[in-house]
Amino acid sequence: MTMTASYVNGYHLGQMLVNGAAYNLDTDTIGVHLYSDSVASQDKNANEVIAASATSPYGTVGRVDYTGATPAGPKTLTNPAVTVAAGVLKFYDAGASTCEWTGATFTARGAVLYDDTLAGDPVLCAINFGSNKTVTAGTFTITWHADGIFVATF
Repeated sequence: MTMTASYVNGYHLGQMLVNGAAYNLDTDTIGVHLYSDSVASQDKNANEVIAASATSPYGTVGRVDYTGATPAGPKTLTNPAVTVAAGVLKFYDAGASTCEWTGATFTARGAVLYDDTLAGDPVLCAINFGSNKTVTAGTFTITWHADGIFVATF
């Protein structure tokens, strides 16, 4: 099965709006993990955490083997930020417009952003690239949209 859609996790979005102390995305470490098309199908209601279990859709099954990549694993956002104004919540990386793995040789189908500061690494959003993207001994780059990684209007 392949990743089938992009989505923002509604539960965690609600927590961001409530802005409980545990959900301060301006200061938490936000990870970016890449997945291959062998990841089990996405379930936006069930797949709320990055788990170590091989049976979890966001567990070890389907994670990209970051061959040759620097870093050889997940990246973190440089300066995650959240703004809320006029009924619009924007989540973005104020420190960088891209996320890159250099010297990489791998294929990825999508990315999952998660809060690495909180127990269980809750998923914030999943991004489906629409098709497999391959890099061979080069730089794999995700370019964030100018409006933000995700935007929610209320």
